[in-house]
Amino acid sequence: MKPLRKIYIIFLGFLLFLGACENPLDDKKTTQGFTLDDEQELGDEIHNAMVASSLFKVLSNKEESTYFAAHQYLAGLRGKIWGTGYLEHQRDFKWTIHILEDDTNQRCFTTVGGKVYVTTGLLRDMVNNEAELYGVLAHEMYYADRHYHMDKLLEGYTFTEILDVKHGGSNAKALEMVGTFYNTPRNADLVHQADLLAADIVCAIGGLSIKAFGNAIENAELTGSDWYINHPTPNIFSSVQERKEELNIKAVTCGNNDENEVNLNKYLAFLDILPPR
Repeated sequence: MKPLRKIYIIFLGFLLFLGACENPLDDKKTTQGFTLDDEQELGDEIHNAMVASSLFKVLSNKEESTYFAAHQYLAGLRGKIWGTGYLEHQRDFKWTIHILEDDTNQRCFTTVGGKVYVTTGLLRDMVNNEAELYGVLAHEMYYADRHYHMDKLLEGYTFTEILDVKHGGSNAKALEMVGTFYNTPRNADLVHQADLLAADIVCAIGGLSIKAFGNAIENAELTGSDWYINHPTPNIFSSVQERKEELNIKAVTCGNNDENEVNLNKYLAFLDILPPR
């Protein structure tokens, strides 16, 4: 890093630290002095690094792109998740869902600032219908909404390193951070909270099967998917079946039944516009 840039980053870090000390009750602060805007900007820079890298094939969501319609479908799901009001920061982050062309790995993960990524492998091989996808997306949004990943970054990176990435200083470090998001097992207790949030969101959307999300979790375990490995069954359960049973109880509380929709045909139409294997 150039000396002047290093001094600039350290100075910014000092200002953020002072801001955190002077405004301990500022609702824009999230963790250790970083603001919601900081998280959004950091997420944007990490996304830019992913797009520029050969390590990730991020499908374009621009209107003129081949896969614009696929992203519009996902944007529609995101909009219904927003509409439930369950996300604490639904208006603070620019929530976007991005497709990674990767049939080998079954992954869905968030970074920071509301960026959600899902692989074609998960869409084709782990998730079987729209109701299941709603559950997986809502579960994943929990972590960004509650700043889980920001906290994890602060465990492995210095304040200055994070600021440098936020200001576009190191694509290599940004790509290294992505591993924290998709390749690190979540806290098992938080997995439970994310499951419950997903069930509440699916219930609030209305007309969708909550049990379908339990089926997606079971399928993830059976296929040994990356998503299941990084979202293990919480310690309070001895098996995936117990985890599914809690979701079934939530379905009953919601008034959900076996006749609730899974929107299979809409989901199959979405899969048809993804890149061929």
